[in-house]
Amino acid sequence: MSHFNAAWRMARGLAMAVAAVLSSGCSVLPLHPFMKADLADSPCASAHVPDPHRTTPEVPPEKNYTLHFVEFDDQGWAFPDGVDSGDPAATPSRQIDCAIADLRHKLEAEDANVLSFVYVHGWKHSADNDDRDVRRFRALLASRAALFPDRRIVGIYVGWQGKTVDVWGLNNLTFWGRKNAAHHVSEGRVRELFSRIRGLRAYWNGPRNGNADEHDCDWQPSGNDRCRLRTIMIGHSFGGLILFNSAAPYLLEMLSIDRDLPPGARRPRAARARGIADLIVLLNPAFEGSRYEPLFDASQNYKSADNEPPLMVMLTSTADLATKNAFPAARWFNSLFQYPASSTAQSAAMRRTPGHTDRYLTHELCLQDEACDSEPIEAPAGDGTLVASVPLRRYCGGLVLRTYKAPDRPFRPVIWNVRTHESVIPDHNSIDRPQVLRFIEQVYGDVTGLPGSACDDVYDTAQQSADPQAPPAP
Repeated sequence: MSHFNAAWRMARGLAMAVAAVLSSGCSVLPLHPFMKADLADSPCASAHVPDPHRTTPEVPPEKNYTLHFVEFDDQGWAFPDGVDSGDPAATPSRQIDCAIADLRHKLEAEDANVLSFVYVHGWKHSADNDDRDVRRFRALLASRAALFPDRRIVGIYVGWQGKTVDVWGLNNLTFWGRKNAAHHVSEGRVRELFSRIRGLRAYWNGPRNGNADEHDCDWQPSGNDRCRLRTIMIGHSFGGLILFNSAAPYLLEMLSIDRDLPPGARRPRAARARGIADLIVLLNPAFEGSRYEPLFDASQNYKSADNEPPLMVMLTSTADLATKNAFPAARWFNSLFQYPASSTAQSAAMRRTPGHTDRYLTHELCLQDEACDSEPIEAPAGDGTLVASVPLRRYCGGLVLRTYKAPDRPFRPVIWNVRTHESVIPDHNSIDRPQVLRFIEQVYGDVTGLPGSACDDVYDTAQQSADPQAPPAP
């Protein structure tokens, strides 16, 4: 018995030690407090921190962009600006106010057109100044400022505690805690941020003062981009979960609002330019396919216009072992105590991400010289067979987009669920490769009617010359 008690005490001590490690690293202050912003109506106050590089907003000299950090704790609350008063709640964060004030100032006082990027990082990342995702987002903003000189570039980095342990191997045990935290963040004040962005877009991109011709805008195949505030939102990994959960209600409303009207009746459709974003991109998103089902169903019944560009693009690599293998393994434990699935399709969707669920696929993105999968994919539960088509379109960097279509339903999706491969995205984190960014730019170009960049590599030129019947690369 004494040996049993000793073993029990040792096991309990080890469990407590692991729990302490997994819960360590939690901050009581944002990683980027405020600095005084040079805005006439700015709510930002001095952060009083010794390191000026740990403040928000960040305005690098000669970079032509502004970067805001908006950070949330594990309950989805905005971090307090300070604890000097002894009551953190008495000094609520104004990071959201500062970012929105900057957008307002550029639209109102500067009378400028704005392109805003919102990025939500994923698991094992944070808003730390040296985090790889922070560095990559700075590089993205700097490069886009050069591509879109006619617009002011504003970046908003949504930070949360995706990394609480910095020990290789042990950090994998934070999966369940960080996934739970991501759910809380997605239901917290980040929705205020997205709603206020939507409010600005509804006003500045919509008809004002009764003059619809002068102010109203939407996706414009003609290339006449009249929208004052363009917005691209990007989420990676659990950041894709946060962005998806927060944006899904807006997308469901847009896709479903006209579905039950009498034949021939039609109310004015909500323009995407007055919605939450022009384009939402989820890269290797880490959430259950079962959460995607309502939006999938709505997108299948949405009567889109011909050649209407997507509202949301989910891009998942078959080489992403985190979402392909680790996610369903971890979800197996979570689903043990849930009610039994009502079908084989639901059981698969409860454990797999949308990008690894064949039934939800709409496209495949691969290199031109690869043998893209052209074999049919059997969708479970009698939902028919998804058949791969001939190439739908060629993109820069030698990329080709194929479609997957079920015989019994039309194919005009505005929610794209794209499968790609190691040659395009080699793992879970390599999401900023040039060909991926070009693909996103070109999809965004379809929304505005103005391609974000021209294909300038030898491979594309040679392929286009060799196949004059191929769809032109924009």
